[in-house]
Amino acid sequence: MSTETSVRAHRFTVGAIACTIVSDGSMAYHDPAPVFLVNAPQVECDSVPRAYGLEPEAWHEYVSPYSALLIETGQQCVLVDTGAGGFAPTNGQLHDNLHVEGVELASVDMVVITHAHPDHIGGNLDAEQRMAFPNARYVLWRDEWQFWTGAADLSSLPIPDPIKELLIGSARRNLPPLEGNVELLDRDTELAPGVRAVAAPPVTWWSP
Repeated sequence: MSTETSVRAHRFTVGAIACTIVSDGSMAYHDPAPVFLVNAPQVECDSVPRAYGLEPEAWHEYVSPYSALLIETGQQCVLVDTGAGGFAPTNGQLHDNLHVEGVELASVDMVVITHAHPDHIGGNLDAEQRMAFPNARYVLWRDEWQFWTGAADLSSLPIPDPIKELLIGSARRNLPPLEGNVELLDRDTELAPGVRAVAAPPVTWWSP
């Protein structure tokens, strides 16, 4: 494996496949413990931050990098996730950073959506609410599509209401335009030579 790093992207290879992690920016989570440790026992809420040199009572902010993965097989250009779309001033930079890396949005053949949280689907559309990757076939797990395009009842989740509203609002805005151009997976599937989608749902539903 070889690597090359730049400010906006990190390049590496897996065999003959070229991969680039492209930045979408970041998001600052204030009072992050209730979000990232929502289902954890209290003892873990205390011990896990300390394992990384953080005092739980003083852990007031976590800045999370947002990114997408570009896979170039030589035959196909595959993008995994589309970033946040700019729901904060510090993110939504994926489209511009792809251009900087020499990748035109129209050259993307396939967009794989790992799951439908806002920082993974926010770049599906452009500023005019059109398909940002006009020539791409979209791929998403069937259960994920059915949940978020259905009732998407989050009332039982122990997360703040503004986060629930962000999740639902993003899904309702960024998923319906894909209808008719999305392949819904229900089993592990080879998407391109050397690129395989493998189901890996979280142990608990909420996993930011």
